[in-house]
Amino acid sequence: MVTSPRSTARTAPGRLPEIAAPVAAGDAGLSRIVTWPNAVTVARLALVPVYVWLLFATPHQVAAGLLLGTLGATDWIDGYLARRLRQVTTLGKVLDPIADRVLVFTAVTTSAVFGAVPWWFAIARSSSLARCCSSRRSGPPGSTCCGSARRARSGS
Repeated sequence: MVTSPRSTARTAPGRLPEIAAPVAAGDAGLSRIVTWPNAVTVARLALVPVYVWLLFATPHQVAAGLLLGTLGATDWIDGYLARRLRQVTTLGKVLDPIADRVLVFTAVTTSAVFGAVPWWFAIARSSSLARCCSSRRSGPPGSTCCGSARRARSGS
């Protein structure tokens, strides 16, 4: 039997307590859903099909490239907003890495289909992304070896 840090009820290992404990004072903002950073992340996810449409269904490949660059830059913006506005949420911690992976996978795959990069590159990049996604380590939701490697390279 294990005692949950938020509850006095004893539970079996791997089981959640029957009654959820109230949110601790420091965790009050984590349960929010509608925040500016989350809105940016949802917009990033919503614009991925627009990028694919621009690339393949219209003659506006330059616009598709600009949109892709903008979507990549907003990854930094949503993280900055979350820290600056103190709007870090559990949803954001999960949704942002998902948006990152969807965007990278889509960009690499569509670049290969369009002929901008060789297929071997797309397959190698996608398999390394899949490997990182499957090798979760203990940490905050959405934490993987990819994020840890990126933080180690940037020195933060």
